[in-house]
Amino acid sequence: MRGAAGDAGGGDRGPRDVGSRVPVRREHLWLLWGVAVALLVSVLLRWGWRAGWWAPEARVVQGPPREYRIDLNQALRAELALLPGIGEVKAARIVAYRQEHGPFRSAEDLLAVEGVSQSLLSRLLPYVRLGPGTTGQEDVPSSSEVSSSQ
Repeated sequence: MRGAAGDAGGGDRGPRDVGSRVPVRREHLWLLWGVAVALLVSVLLRWGWRAGWWAPEARVVQGPPREYRIDLNQALRAELALLPGIGEVKAARIVAYRQEHGPFRSAEDLLAVEGVSQSLLSRLLPYVRLGPGTTGQEDVPSSSEVSSSQ
């Protein structure tokens, strides 16, 4: 029997849309292309923004170098550890020496700290000072003064 329940009398063949298309007008194509281009542009803009394409260029401004020196009598262990050739261990030794013997009177006093040599002291001189509010020029002797006193 061909006329089973649910069959509208057409047998097992239902309505087919094979080969039937909605006619596309030229106006629809332009709209479709416009949406596709807008989507592509928005994706590129977002990608470019994240990649920093529109970030302002960084410029290095040349000027006089700023002088910053660490006060040997006030510096914390972490600050001293940042000095060239010091590290955590020598910084702890410097702080312990300062606590035991009082404030440093000259940069030469650093030579009494275990692990601080004459060559290390010469490397440290541009980065250290003694006393608040000084630039270190009058407080820290030059490397020639330090070597002549030895």
